[in-house]
This record gives sequence, C-alpha cells and structure tokens, in this order.
Amino acid sequence: MDIREYLNNKGIQIKKERGDELIIDCPFCDDREGKGAINSRSGAYNCLHLNRCGVKYSWWNFQKALGDDPKPLNSDKTFYPHKKPVYHKPRVKPKEPDSKIIKYLKKRGFSDETIKYFRVGQQKEDTVILPYYKEGELVNIKYRSITEKKKMWTETNAEPILFNRDNITENELIITEGEYDCMALHEYGIKAVSVPNGANDFRWVENEWDLVSKYSIVYICFDGDRAGQKGAQELAQRIGEWKCRYVRLPYKDANECLIAGVPKTEVLDCIATAQDFTPAMLASPIEFTEEIINSINNPEKENGVPTGINKLDKILGGWREAELTIWSGRNSAGKSTLLNQIFLHLVRADIKGCIASFEMPVVRYLGWMVRQHTGTTHPAEEQIKKFTNWLTGKLYVLNTLDSLTPAVILDTFEYAARRYGVKHFLIDSLMKVNLPEREELKEQKAFINQLTGFAHKFKCHIHLVAHPRKGMKDSDKPGKVDIMGSGDITNLADNVLILHRPDTEEKERGIKKQITVPDAMLYVKKNRVKGTEGALRLHFDPNAKKFYE
Repeated sequence: MDIREYLNNKGIQIKKERGDELIIDCPFCDDREGKGAINSRSGAYNCLHLNRCGVKYSWWNFQKALGDDPKPLNSDKTFYPHKKPVYHKPRVKPKEPDSKIIKYLKKRGFSDETIKYFRVGQQKEDTVILPYYKEGELVNIKYRSITEKKKMWTETNAEPILFNRDNITENELIITEGEYDCMALHEYGIKAVSVPNGANDFRWVENEWDLVSKYSIVYICFDGDRAGQKGAQELAQRIGEWKCRYVRLPYKDANECLIAGVPKTEVLDCIATAQDFTPAMLASPIEFTEEIINSINNPEKENGVPTGINKLDKILGGWREAELTIWSGRNSAGKSTLLNQIFLHLVRADIKGCIASFEMPVVRYLGWMVRQHTGTTHPAEEQIKKFTNWLTGKLYVLNTLDSLTPAVILDTFEYAARRYGVKHFLIDSLMKVNLPEREELKEQKAFINQLTGFAHKFKCHIHLVAHPRKGMKDSDKPGKVDIMGSGDITNLADNVLILHRPDTEEKERGIKKQITVPDAMLYVKKNRVKGTEGALRLHFDPNAKKFYE
C-alpha cells in the first residue's frame, strides 16, 4: 500500500508538501483550508483544526476511520534510510514592508519602532515576513497573509525555534502562542518569545531545551480558547509544571488586548497574578459532558496506537495513553524479542520510545532489533549504520546493567518525556529495580503506583516485565496470579500480557493429536478499558528474529 496512491483512490487531493508531510483537507471535518497533514513515510495523520476536529491517527487507524480494511505500507517490511535532521536556512531575503503592509500592521496596534525592532519584512504584496533569528543568524521565517487570517506557514525544513529568542535578557521567560502576541507585549514594554507553529506543536522544545531550562519561572501566555489551554497544559508538563505560570488575559490573546486598548497596568497585573499549574483534584461532572458524548458516539477513540499485531489490537484495542502493561512469561519465552519488535513498530510510526533493559546489554538487544528491521540474520555493515542513524532521535536507551532505584529510573524517564517527547517506556525487568528487601512487597506496590502516576502525568504508556514464580517445570503456563511478588503488580496495572513458548513435549503431543502447535502463545489476562481477554497464536522466524501471527 502506497500513501499517495491510497489518497488518490479516495479522491483526496494533496494540496502541497512540507518536508515529509502531505497537506490535505481533513476528511473528518468540513475543512477547506488544508488543515490535515499525513506523514509520507509513516502514515501518521494529524488534523490542525484543534477546536473543531483535531483527530490524530496512525496509518492503520486512518484507513479504518475512512471505512477501509487497513493495509500495511510497502515499507513496513523493508529498510528505508533516515536522514538526520538537517535544517535549511531561508534563502528569501526579506524586503522592507510597503505602505500596504505597514497600514495592516498598524491596524493591529504595532508602531514603527516595533515593526523595525522585529525586522518585519514583506513577500509579494499581501504577505508579512516574520524572521526567526538564532544567535544573530536567520534560521527560519513565518509567512502570514494579510488578507486570509488563517493562511500562514514557515520555511520548509527550517529549524523550529522560539521567535525573538535572541532579545530575552530577563530572569523570567514569557512564551506566547503567536508572533503578533509577542510583538503586542513588546508594545506594552514586556519582552516575550513566541512558539513557531501554534499551541500544540512541540517540535521546538528539543531545540530550545537548554534555553528554556535556564529560567526558574516561565509564563505561558497562550490563547484563551480550548486549544490554547490544552497546549499550555501540555507545554507546562514538558518543561516543568513547578516553574510554569498560566497567564489569563481579558481578551483571547495579547494582540487582541492591544487592539482593544487594554492598559499596560492591566496586562502587567494579569502576569503578576498568573496561576500555578496545579492539578485540579476536584471537578464537577458537567465539565466532562462533551468528552462523555464524544466517547459514547465514537467508541473507537478508546483505542490506542496499533501494536503491530492485528489480533492483539482486536483484543486489547492498541496501546493507549496513560496506561501500564505488565508482561510476563517463563525464561526464554521471547518477551524481550517481542517487546523489541513492538518498540520497532512504534518508532516506525514516529512514536518515540525509551528502553531500560537491565538484563541484556544495549549492543545485544539493538543487534536483535536490526535483524528484525532488515529481516536477515547477518545484516551488512552499511545496513547497520543506516539503521542506527535512522533510530537515533526515535529511540533512547539506558546504557547500564546496574540495578537502579525507582527514583533514578523515573528521573531519567521524566527527562526523556519532557525533552524528547517520549511516549513509550520499557523496564526489563522488575527484578532488577533496586527496592529495599525489608519490605519488598510494600515497595513494589509503591513503585507500581509511581509508574501509573507517571503514565497519567505524561500521557505515555509504560511496559514492565515481571517474571513469574518458579513453577514445577519451565513448560508450565503461568497465569496472572503466578507473577512473582506483590498481587498489586497486576491489580494496579491496566493490562497483563503473558507469553508462553511450548516446549518439545507439548509439540510432540500436538503432533500425535494432529494439532499444529504454534511457536508461542500470547495471552491477554487483563484489559481494564475493553474488558476483553483472549489468546493469539504466534510463529517465530529465527532468521528475522520476529514473531508473526
């Protein structure tokens, strides 16, 4: 299945291309502004009509949402090269704005001094150029039409950074949602920066992490609509809720305040009384009305991202945000192999992962992963180099076999979640987590609670390997109650999966009964959201080191 071919067959026109993104009218809302973007490599889809639609789908779920039987991409089982992020400098030379552009900017409340300060330029007769400088060098440009309010774009493959970042000298940082809001605050005598691509695009965070980390207080001054509030909350989680404050202005944004003539004293008062990002512990049922209606009318939205195994998706519903999955099974059942395969599927879908494997050296499990990726036991050196180059920036690993405390593990995971936007974490295994032996069962419960709290806070999915108790023999099939340690391990988890690999004796019994015994069985023993349990038969390809249905 080819993405371009699929879109053409569905009658969906590609309006333009922006790097790897194919820009289309969102087929799930009445979009005519090209708010839909689908990744030409992974098929990941995103609608930017945040207050109207805002759906996000994997390639698999995108096809399902359009009523089709999903098909994998042609590249799913082939190796494709990945280029490290190489940002291109703008080639456009901004020219001085003419009287028409100046008139438009002044209607928005901007003085000649502000227009000159931000080095605002012009392209064509109706497009404002807003230049992004980093350490004095022009690295990006935002283009905004003066005739079409929502028509705006940035340079293709340019570095996403904060607007006006070079001019901030204060000890506190104010971040706005748009360049005009940043310029409006300048009119009020307040220095600020702006994000480059709206409230819910956080690609800039990694590039500006060192800059943002310097500030002990960060004021987030996003738009007052629902999309702005959601983006402000997520940004605070990424850069640290403890140091963030949420600024509520009397109008939707700073530029509207300027146009409406809101006095400087009132704006300063809004900043001075900015609210902490303290989670609301109590809420009224009416606040959830819209979400309840949406959940009932669209039950498929309870599904998470595909696991890469069709039948597991049907039983489990995919990997959902804010969940903890326990993996168990006897030694040599293939847990690490299957989890490697699942994380490889995730990064192919542009979902970042982090692996803490305390039982296997990094070189060994990455070696298995490159075999899974290339489908060969002995990949060539060039394939290995391309693979590690492609994987860099998508997967992060904890390079240690030491037993770590929960605090060290969670601190490292938090850094990965905040800075890099990692959404899936693996701990292999619970036995290697350094817990006090004196009250081990109590400490296990506390650690599982910490993991579930972390998953909810960062809207991520955590996979935890927990070994079963020693049975009479390795061929015994472990159940949910056979997992070694506290019963709260499975009680507090959202999902429990158990992998069983039949031994020679089981296979011989199957031959006698003329039954085909699979290489492995994956049992879903707990599924909190869907409530469904089940089992699926897996076959193993020893050359590719992969399980197949």
